[in-house]
Amino acid sequence: MKIENIKISKNIILYFFMFNLFLMNLVNCTESENVFINEVNFTSEKFISVDYIFNNEGLNKPIAIQVNPFTKEVVVLDRGNVCIYVFSDKGKYKRKFGQPGQGPGDILTPHYMNIDKEGNIYIFEWGNRRLSIFSSEGKYINSFRIPNVDPETRFCISKDKEIVMNLPKRGYYFTVFSWEGEIIKDFGKITKYIKNKPNKLYRNIEFAYGHPIVDNLGNYYIFLKYLPMVKVFDQSGKLLKEQFLSKILDPKTNRKPPEKYGDDLTEIMSYQEVIFRNNKFYLSSLSHEDTKTKKYRIIVYVLNKNLNIVEKKIILPLKKIIEFNTNLLLKLEILNSREEILLPDINNSEILKFFSTY
Repeated sequence: MKIENIKISKNIILYFFMFNLFLMNLVNCTESENVFINEVNFTSEKFISVDYIFNNEGLNKPIAIQVNPFTKEVVVLDRGNVCIYVFSDKGKYKRKFGQPGQGPGDILTPHYMNIDKEGNIYIFEWGNRRLSIFSSEGKYINSFRIPNVDPETRFCISKDKEIVMNLPKRGYYFTVFSWEGEIIKDFGKITKYIKNKPNKLYRNIEFAYGHPIVDNLGNYYIFLKYLPMVKVFDQSGKLLKEQFLSKILDPKTNRKPPEKYGDDLTEIMSYQEVIFRNNKFYLSSLSHEDTKTKKYRIIVYVLNKNLNIVEKKIILPLKKIIEFNTNLLLKLEILNSREEILLPDINNSEILKFFSTY
């Protein structure tokens, strides 16, 4: 009798252990696979119309937009007029600065923009191979040439006002500059996914292009453009985490190891822009709504700081085609906790505002 009771007890313990193991695997699978994604459709209205004439001029191919965290003004980088326009939070013109040229305060072929917490505006000029810094009022502060720069170069500003750039030709995911343009450090040595193939080694650099972000705790994120995956480093350069985002982008391409990709990187679906707002990551990607009619839409994926939970994806329908250029990524802006979105429409020279109707 005692022996039978002992056997029953052992079986109960074994079943209990196996059941808990099953639950743990189920939870881990749900979190890592990102099975459920809440899809939210937004509608749009014009925030700044192409017909809005100010100071005897108007928008001409805007490529980037950002709310100045210091002044709460809306800053627009205009590629066609080669300048920076500043508007109120209601879209009313206030001022402009910058002009075409190569001198101090001039701008040539602007590609990207960012703003620090004190309101200073940073412009990456591909034409001058440099970064120019202006105050929130438009006063020229400084500019410096960028070594190993590329049209795909992206950068962010840390809370200490250090300029963190992605320059993989230097062999690292991050290169940190001071305000004066001095290189403080390189860190995050790029991973060489393809080895022993001399004619393919350049692909390791292409796999290292991405969007750098520094969070409030000082951790460094690089959202790689062509894998796509994200790597997280601490301030000392130690790799904390790396994770594929295969469940929120095209699984057919993202599940393949890097060396299995085709020679044409444009075949790989990648995100256009990554920004950090509301303590969340917003990844925007252009995709086909209908392959037959060739209509496009922009999908904005919303991730929390843990990166392993997709909160939702926001669908931005486009009434007209917005130019798709991998080197000219449209920098959108998240306005508030309701996640209203401002998007530059480069083809139609206007700014669109997207919002949920729910």
